Amino acid sequence: MGQKQKKKPLLLLFDTYDAIHIGIENAIKAFKECGIDDNYKGLYGIRLDSGDLAYQSKKCRKRFDEEGLKKAKITLTNAL
Repeated sequence: MGQKQKKKPLLLLFDTYDAIHIGIENAIKAFKECGIDDNYKGLYGIRLDSGDLAYQSKKCRKRFDEEGLKKAKITLTNAL
């Protein structure tokens, strides 16, 4: 007891079929419902896995910033 518990990273992978309208909005909702914001000591963010990753990441970054989630990370992967 008395030891500081380290916050664990939380990265959400969502279906990129509709990342801009559904995926990012659900990620924002999940983070907020779990109390995760820029005060969160651990890493948090999303992983985009397919499609136009440059376009999607810019749109997701804009939504995160609009919601005050400026520390949210966006990880890009493709054809893993």
